[in-house]
Order: sequence, then C-alpha cells, then structure tokens
Amino acid sequence: MALVACGLGYACGQAVTRRSPPLAPAGSPRDDGSGILARISSGAGLDRKAPARRPAASAAEGQAVRVAATYGGARYANYRFERSPRTHMAPLPYTRRYVPVAPAEFGSIAGVVLWPHPPRAPERLPARSILGSGPGSGSGSGCRSGLPNRSLALAGGGALANAVVYLEDIPTGRLLLGRMNSSYPNPTKHMQTGGVLEWRDCHFHPQVQIIAPIGSVLSMMTADEPIQVSATRVDGRARESLWTVPLGARGATHEHLLEREGFLELRAEREGLAATSWVVVAAHPYFAITDERGHFALDEVPPGSYTLVVWHEPVVVGYSRTGEPLLHASPPIRRRVVVRARQGQTLVIRLQPAR
Repeated sequence: MALVACGLGYACGQAVTRRSPPLAPAGSPRDDGSGILARISSGAGLDRKAPARRPAASAAEGQAVRVAATYGGARYANYRFERSPRTHMAPLPYTRRYVPVAPAEFGSIAGVVLWPHPPRAPERLPARSILGSGPGSGSGSGCRSGLPNRSLALAGGGALANAVVYLEDIPTGRLLLGRMNSSYPNPTKHMQTGGVLEWRDCHFHPQVQIIAPIGSVLSMMTADEPIQVSATRVDGRARESLWTVPLGARGATHEHLLEREGFLELRAEREGLAATSWVVVAAHPYFAITDERGHFALDEVPPGSYTLVVWHEPVVVGYSRTGEPLLHASPPIRRRVVVRARQGQTLVIRLQPAR
C-alpha cells in the first residue's frame, strides 16, 4: 500500500508539475488576476470608470495627468498616468528641487536610532481619552478598557521604532523607492511605499508610513465603525488644516491624492478621541522608518555630503482635565554625513533627553 500511495503521489506531482506553468508576473498581459491579493487590490482606483486593464504607460514630465484604475489599485500603486480632460494639474513625481538619475556609483547609510532618556508616557491610554461617551462614539466597541499608547515604541537599550529618517538636502539620485527587477513588464512605473490607512479596533493602522512619490494615493478605510478623518500638515510649530473625509459606514473606503510633500497628522474626529496616525509624503526616495529594533537603511545614495534628519511623532504623556492629550515633541536631530562611492556608513543616533 505504501508503495502504491507513493507511486500515485509521485505521478500526481509529476502531472501537476508538467501541466501547471509558473504564474505570470503581476500585472503582465498573461496574469489572470486570480488570488485573494489580486482580487482585493484591483478594486481601488480614483477613476472608477477606467477599465481594469490597460496597456502600461508613463507620464511625460509636467503634462496634465490623472490616476486611472489599472491593475493593482492603491495597494500595489500600479497607476497609469494619461492626459486628463480636466484642467487640474497633478504634481510631478518628485519636487523640482530633486532630479532623478541613474547613479553610476553610490554608497549607503545605515544605523540605529536610540532614545536613552525618553519622556514618561503611560503604557495605556484611558478609555475616555480614546472614545467619547456621547451618542455614536463607539463606547460599545470594546475600547472601554483602554488601548496601548502607540505614540512611543521602545525596545531594549532605548531602541526607537517608528522614527522617520531621511536626507534633507539631496538634489539628485535614483528614481525608484527600491530596486526593481528589470524583467518586470513595466519598469517605468513608480513604486509606492505605504498607501493604505485602516481604522480598526479604535486605532489607525499603520501608526507611521511613508508615501512617495508626490502624487501617490492614500487609500483610507474603516473595518468596524464609522469614523471621520481630518488631515493637518505639520511643519514645526506651524499647522495647516487640509481636508476632512467621512467614512460613514463599516467597510467604507476613500482615496485621496497627495499633492504636496510634508508630514501629515491624520486624526479621528470624535468627541474625546485621541487616535492619530502620521503620513510622510516624501519629496524623494531617501526616506526610511526605523523598525522595532530602531534600525534603518538608506541605500543607493550618490556620493556627496548631506544632512540626515531623524524625526519622531509627538509622544502622548498624559491628558488635561478637559481630556485633551498632553504631548512631548522632541526636536528633530540633524547630522551631517558624507557618503562615498561603494562604501557604507553606520551611525548611532540618540534623541535628546526628555525634560
């Protein structure tokens, strides 16, 4: 019996191997769109009237463009740019201060971000500060016991997660956010980091993300309850209200075109709600977020001298009598770094002690 089963298994395996060709690359003409990831991702796109598949195309610099719902949707960032009948001009892939090239030589920067003496922040946020107790506030959604304080994530030795590391003054460099296989059917597409914001279990997910290049799309959705999202552009002490989007039902989605670089604070608009998320719209590809061990890496950096900046979101350290969050904002750390061709540089960066 064992020999028969083994023989049948071998025969079936050989048949499957011979009859099942390798899957086609995602988005290629031979891709049948099967699989849960393909089904989920193909539904998002700013232009709902655009067909699901079109030949790939890229935008000429400076021309009027619009985002069409090509294969992949917001989660894959596979967008086609084409002429728009409207007068609206979408921004260029990067700012005019940054010129994409294919560097012949490059180096890299890597390191770890530490916060040896961080502010004293509560590990959990009280329930009233998360969700108000008024009608429709979601008080019955399982948040009464409070939630973890996600504004500060530390590991051993003060390693700091979710810190944004970037080169402030790099004038030129690679076009893409990461390496791309040259066999990809459309190598001219711009890759996008981040791009999805989900409201789930009384929190935004993820807490911090980078979206690039400028002109990419943020896809917002709510998994369990209605919510209203407001965006504020933060530049030091300056704050500029940008837009407000209602997600009025469970499963509701909305896509927003990000037309300007900068740091965006996204806040859930509700009485007593202190849930925020940060979106960094990058002006160039040299941005990174530290992992749970505080590590970061910037690769394919052209040789030169640059200013490396480390930024961390304000930390919730308590609440006022009116329920407003009390924040500790650490000033960004700036360090001059020199990148040499075919060499890597390793840094240890410490944030200033909290007072």
